[in-house]
Amino acid sequence: MPPCADHPTERPLMPKTKKSPALNTRDLANRITSITQDLNAANADVALLQRLKDAEVNAKRLERELTDMQKDLSVALADEHDAKQQAAFANIRNMAITSSAPVEDLNPGLLKMTYKVTYETLSYDSSTRRNLWRANSAHSIRYLPDTALKYLIEAKPELIPQRIMDLAPGKPAEAIHQYIQAIRRGYLSS
Repeated sequence: MPPCADHPTERPLMPKTKKSPALNTRDLANRITSITQDLNAANADVALLQRLKDAEVNAKRLERELTDMQKDLSVALADEHDAKQQAAFANIRNMAITSSAPVEDLNPGLLKMTYKVTYETLSYDSSTRRNLWRANSAHSIRYLPDTALKYLIEAKPELIPQRIMDLAPGKPAEAIHQYIQAIRRGYLSS
């Protein structure tokens, strides 16, 4: 019969058993701490398991991203280098190379030839407080300042004398390098 307001609900009688000893608050707090630590460790294991399940997919994704970023960095560095180079090259113009040989030698070797380089550079003139074009020259390609030498090799390789280009056909930088090394040593290696 269902309980009603006049009759309080009766609890079923439970068999009497020995009462377990009451835990004190310290034991309860220690037990809670221990269970909390175990739960945190279990949660960390679950997170690790999830990361391990996703590891292969993440590794492939990260590898693609890294490759793309490395390509982007290479392009950005090349663009930055080109911009700096163009800015430096903008300060040089009208480069020319003239060759001369000893008068007494009818067929001089490359080392007996002299290649004088003339060019103009944009330089600040403190008296006029402006940038002005100034004439410059080097009595040999060997003595060109680095920027002018790079300008010759990269911006004006067609000015390099054919006898020098024959040292490394199609490779202006290598041809100039071999020529300068030969001048320093006093001979050309073929």
